Amino acid sequence: MRLAIQYSTLLFALGALLISSCEKEVAFSGGDANPILVVNELVNSDSTFEVHLEKSRFFLDQETGPNPISNGKVSITNASENKKETSFSDANGVCMFQMKAKAGKTYNLTAEFDGFESVFAGTVIPSLVPIYFVDSSYEYIDNEYGKDSIFKVKVKWQDVPGKNFYIFACRLLSNQSNTYSNLKFESSDVEIDGILASSGIGSAPRFKGTICGIKDYNFDGKEKSLVIDIKSKDLSYVAQNPAGGSLEMRLINCSEDAYEYYLSVDRAKKYYSGIFQEMVKVHSNVENGTGIFGAVAKAQVSIKL
Repeated sequence: MRLAIQYSTLLFALGALLISSCEKEVAFSGGDANPILVVNELVNSDSTFEVHLEKSRFFLDQETGPNPISNGKVSITNASENKKETSFSDANGVCMFQMKAKAGKTYNLTAEFDGFESVFAGTVIPSLVPIYFVDSSYEYIDNEYGKDSIFKVKVKWQDVPGKNFYIFACRLLSNQSNTYSNLKFESSDVEIDGILASSGIGSAPRFKGTICGIKDYNFDGKEKSLVIDIKSKDLSYVAQNPAGGSLEMRLINCSEDAYEYYLSVDRAKKYYSGIFQEMVKVHSNVENGTGIFGAVAKAQVSIKL
């Protein structure tokens, strides 16, 4: 017993020494990085362009949030039809355009501002792909405490020929508060991006999250079915409220860069929620700068609760 006490005391003293030895201030010896242009626009198919132009901040700046640029020059060219439009950013860094994003067309962007290197980006506008079939049911599964009630939903869509990049997401609408909240769901669909890599050895693939990505490599031009499971308790706040609400499911056909951007943002959110997560770099396709210039076509269906 005496040896155990002495050993514990030694460990405590060693731990205190290690903690105290780490309390050392190290001055940052680098210089401020030169700011670069930041361009952001995820345009909806058949909508006009609205580009947000900012300049980056040094990571040790005390100020945070948007850093808009006024009177910056942004040009968008419809490369498929050889049409060009130029706009200048307002005090909020917003550039408004009359040009509409047409499905199947290629658009190139150039942004300029005095003292900064010009930036470039391009995107192709995807086609709208609607969800044409929805079926739902309640099921009960066994667990160590009894049974769980699961709300199972099956959706179908007809993929269009060519490369397509889909984001699928669910959200819950409360009629009482008229607010939306993102909703977690699960699926065993092996087409879900990253599902096989995230599964443990010997375990069945299982996706859990609020958005998932699906590429059409294995169903190009064919019908696609997706089955998701939602815990009934996650719907109870709305389903049991007299005002009711709805479960909304969105199928977003994306340009490839928009697809990678959505998934990287989702991974980044998970990184910031846990200290042991691997750091994630948010996807950018802006040359000489950063940000995203992409396009989406959003389809949506609802189930009344």
